[in-house]
Amino acid sequence: MIAIIAAILLPVLSGIRRSAQSSKCLNNLRQIGAAINLYAQDHHGDLPNGYSSQTNLYWNQAINKYMDQPDSKKKQPSSRVFFCPAEPVVAQQSSTRSNYIVNPSLMPEARIGRQPKSIYSVTSPSTTVLIADGTVNTVGNSDWGFYNQGGWSGRVPADTPVPDQTEAGRARISWRHNGATQVLFADGSAVSFSPGELFTRNIYPRK
Repeated sequence: MIAIIAAILLPVLSGIRRSAQSSKCLNNLRQIGAAINLYAQDHHGDLPNGYSSQTNLYWNQAINKYMDQPDSKKKQPSSRVFFCPAEPVVAQQSSTRSNYIVNPSLMPEARIGRQPKSIYSVTSPSTTVLIADGTVNTVGNSDWGFYNQGGWSGRVPADTPVPDQTEAGRARISWRHNGATQVLFADGSAVSFSPGELFTRNIYPRK
């Protein structure tokens, strides 16, 4: 009898757990969006860079102080807000990284002569991805941006679905929510997508 009850309850409990993780992830993304908006307000509308090789700082460190975190220059550990609870590879507690990943067309790597992108330049903020679930390495961290999304370039048709490349490297969008991915749009809203629902047009701003 106990075995029968357990067999009935386990799938239910597993579903509840996945739902709770998805809700937590969406809440994380909304908090990150609010912090990025505060950062932009303090920087004349400019978004933070995804990564700066000159300072060795990542986007999440740049917005730490807007999330009641320590001074980003001290490279203190990131808040757990920067880590999706649905990721099966648990990140090291001492990490200054994240398992969320940025859109490199909006938050590129800082380079000499390259200006940061302005949040006001996003023509469709309610449909353009700013942050997404990211693929991770063996210690549970994503790279700064999904710049290595397989087969992508600015010439990919707008209606091309974003492929599931969860197991390929650490610089791509992950579909870790039971086959779905969750993203933060540039307007601060957070949304979940099933396979085939997220398109190239949601990645590259169209002028």
